[in-house]
Amino acid sequence: QDLVLNSNFNLQLSGNLGDGIEILAAITDENIPLQPEGNTRQLREFDRIFVQLKKGANRLIAGDYELRRPDSYFVNYFKKLQGATFSTAFKTSEKGQVQTTASVAISRGQFARNTIAQQEGNQGPYKLNGNSGERFIIILAGTEKVWIDGKLLARGLEADYVIDYNRGEVLFTNRQLITKDSRIIVEFEYSDQGYLRSLTAFNADYQQDRWRLHLNWFAQQDSRNSTGDQNLSDAQKRALQAAGDNLALASGIDTLEEFSAFRATYQFRDTLLQCGNRDTLVRYLQFSSDAETARYTARFSLVGDGNGDYVLDDAQAANERAYRWVAPDPVTCRPRGNYAPVVQLVAPKQQQILAAGVDYRFSKNGVIKTEVALSRNDLNRFSELD
Repeated sequence: QDLVLNSNFNLQLSGNLGDGIEILAAITDENIPLQPEGNTRQLREFDRIFVQLKKGANRLIAGDYELRRPDSYFVNYFKKLQGATFSTAFKTSEKGQVQTTASVAISRGQFARNTIAQQEGNQGPYKLNGNSGERFIIILAGTEKVWIDGKLLARGLEADYVIDYNRGEVLFTNRQLITKDSRIIVEFEYSDQGYLRSLTAFNADYQQDRWRLHLNWFAQQDSRNSTGDQNLSDAQKRALQAAGDNLALASGIDTLEEFSAFRATYQFRDTLLQCGNRDTLVRYLQFSSDAETARYTARFSLVGDGNGDYVLDDAQAANERAYRWVAPDPVTCRPRGNYAPVVQLVAPKQQQILAAGVDYRFSKNGVIKTEVALSRNDLNRFSELD
């Protein structure tokens, strides 16, 4: 009656390819792309390809790997990538040596930092959100760092916390009792399917006797062309250009070419409202299943109480959530709903940082360090404003 096929692939190899080239590779593949559970200290990740080629002081890493921060104060990152990193080292003199590393990759996620509003005696789960307030995110396994009162916690059922990467939730164990005075900070990377994010990094380190010079460059940017679940129209791109670093909203109303019985459809209605001392003509959306007039669909966003003209309508039977228009207050003219037919546009971002430093060891037990950095953070690559 049933046929179930499970396939697993796990290849690990190491050895010499000849001419002094060493290879180290680990390739795993599961027929179901799963993330590991965040209840142990050690994680076993699926669907990974890691290949390292090494010859002398030259090394090439390609596939799925982690890129960690160099020895720099300002250039501080931890990224999970799909790409390649090449590093080499050579001597410039009898006492001088240069080490360089260059990376080009596609970032698998973006960084976020949450300060959790804790509750007395509530161990969780606490929901983690994205940078733009996204409530439903997938956290990249192993990228999280959790602090309570400045102390870095350990993951695991027998340790301090467990985390559900697919739900984006953190639950604390009995070893860490949560009080109203606990300061909880969580840093993590989460999957963002809106844009293709590329990353470049370069590190150079020169050492000679008592001197050390280092130069570090890091840049990541989103493509202006949407490649994921956000397909931008020309009108939405213009809205992003005019928004600058402010919140950009676009209409969530779409016109159907033909009636669909599987969607929550609406029709436009006009009404005359007496608001204050004047009459106002208002046009609004009304849920309808009439094939002749219901030619619109809409995406609604939660905008907060008193900021929208629509509320959830549980009385309507539809495959999607249906919304009902509510008239504004007749005296103050303020809206009385909490939803609006708008969508929040996520802008492509760009981050760049360049840092240079000098270390001088003037004695056996003393060293002077200095570092300067220049950074650029563009919150909206479509706009020249801000």
